[in-house]
Amino acid sequence: MYQRLPSLKALRAFEAVVRHHSATKASDELHVSSGAVSHQIRALEQELGLRLFDRSSGELAPTAVALELAEQVRAGFDLIFGAVQRLRLSGDPSFLTIGCDVTFGILWLGPRIARFQERYPGIEVRLDLTDSDPDTSWRSVDLTIHFGYGQFPDYEAIRLTSESLSPVCAPVYVHGTSTATAIRSPADILSCPLLHVEWFEPDTSFRTLAWEKWFAAAGVETGGVKLSGMHFSHTANALQLAIAGAGVALASDCLAADAIASGSLVRPFDIRLQLPRDYYLVYGGSVAGLAKVAAFRDWLVAETEPLRSL
Repeated sequence: MYQRLPSLKALRAFEAVVRHHSATKASDELHVSSGAVSHQIRALEQELGLRLFDRSSGELAPTAVALELAEQVRAGFDLIFGAVQRLRLSGDPSFLTIGCDVTFGILWLGPRIARFQERYPGIEVRLDLTDSDPDTSWRSVDLTIHFGYGQFPDYEAIRLTSESLSPVCAPVYVHGTSTATAIRSPADILSCPLLHVEWFEPDTSFRTLAWEKWFAAAGVETGGVKLSGMHFSHTANALQLAIAGAGVALASDCLAADAIASGSLVRPFDIRLQLPRDYYLVYGGSVAGLAKVAAFRDWLVAETEPLRSL
């Protein structure tokens, strides 16, 4: 049995004031008068028996308890909004919303999603690119493609790839030019500009040392020298620079697949650094039986089959 909740109208006004640091801006957002907002705030304080704002300076300065409450209220509204959106979208059997890891969405799924659309023209696809953890309770998606360890409590998960890293570069680095070092052995890469992607692996020693670990796997002694170069949060940026001939990057087969197929990138060596994470298709059991979800799942598993045998 739920206890009596404060007025949702008052909670909305309260959260907006804290977020904007202004009753006037909150009233503009809510399309009500400043007086109405102030009334809602006072009513909420009275109902809770707490002072939520310090008014000594003539302004509404949130107290410590107000800041904590506002954070929880905001999270609650996000859940409510996500649930309503999810209900609206799931009510349309032709609308499929796919949450996807940003890098995978840009480099692999994006160029291929038209194939799915051609096969299932009656399904309207929406891609939601994000690096957040999968959470279908608020993200308003039917399913998600996530880079992780395969541990997704309360969800069904299918491994799509077997992720490992190896060097990729523009063909000029293999052939050698007046402006690019000719790569003939793994040690030659030490003389090239290195493009780093900042991998963060909790509870492992992997951290951001991708190149250091690759050189160790290739039997190249780096002598403890700092491997300088440009650093990126997403592989897509590193591959753009690699295609332009600005350096050598480490990338997995799925992310570099199209650039390699077109000849924009080449792999000078097939020495691989295994990653502790792979790409997974993740979805809740409540949507597993939907025809649109089953169609996309079966299509995606078939499309990624070569990426699991590497």
